[in-house]
Amino acid sequence: MDIRSNDRDLAHYYYDFGGESSNSRKSNWLFRKLIKLMAWSIFIIFLIWFAKESYHGLIIYD
Repeated sequence: MDIRSNDRDLAHYYYDFGGESSNSRKSNWLFRKLIKLMAWSIFIIFLIWFAKESYHGLIIYD
């Protein structure tokens, strides 16, 4: 940390602590987990609906 200066601090503060860097991506882990959970839930609900409708379609032809 010896090479830090006021100019560097002002210029890179956004990227170091809240901008588009790995630090900001790690801080959104809960948001990303919730989005993944919602996406998987919608996918599973669609699969169950599709299987149910397919089964009803097969009963009609029986």
